[in-house]
Amino acid sequence: ASHASGGIVNLSLLPGQQNINPGGSFKVDVMMDPQGAQVSAAQIQVNFDPKIVQATQISNSGMFTQTLMPGTISEGK
Repeated sequence: ASHASGGIVNLSLLPGQQNINPGGSFKVDVMMDPQGAQVSAAQIQVNFDPKIVQATQISNSGMFTQTLMPGTISEGK
C-alpha cells in the first residue's frame, strides 16, 4: 500500500501468478485502488531479477489525463 493525501492507495500486480514457458512473453498490469482518495499522479517502481525476466515495454493505461514522465526500464530495476 502507498500513502496518498487523505488515505492509503492499494497497488497490486495482476495476474498475481502466471506459469510461463522459457522464452515466453506475458503481461502484468499494475492496478491502483485509491479507496476513495483523489489521485492525480503516481510513480511506481517494479523490481525484478533481470537474470529471470526481461522487461520489454511499459504502456500507459490512460488512467491519468497527462503523462508527466514516460515509463522507463532500467537494468535490474
